[in-house]
Amino acid sequence: MPKIKSSKIIIDGLLYDFKQDKRFLIPFITGTKIGFCDNERNIVIPASFSTVLDDFTGDWPLVRVGNYIPVSYKLSASPYLRLQYGLINCKGTFVLPLEYEGIAAPECSTRFTVRSLEKGYAVFDE
Repeated sequence: MPKIKSSKIIIDGLLYDFKQDKRFLIPFITGTKIGFCDNERNIVIPASFSTVLDDFTGDWPLVRVGNYIPVSYKLSASPYLRLQYGLINCKGTFVLPLEYEGIAAPECSTRFTVRSLEKGYAVFDE
């Protein structure tokens, strides 16, 4: 497995110590993309996301991630960037693809609510 060399580690304003971090996977930044490594600094999920909304903790096996997707309308000449979200597991496999404009995290259940401009709303169970 490749090791993290010259990347920034995302922390909550505290001194960072990989060994003391309780998360299953730890987010890191390379350039402008976010990925995840373990507490041995091994890259588990390469840096390929523009935004990450959750942490991989022991009781939270899925994480919402997003990337900017260029979008243009037929009547508009200039495209723009829009965030689209998906859901990945701790191996980096997509549980839900990067095609939703929003994914609401479950508060008291294991169900995610997703929103798509083209398809409407749906509810997925973890």
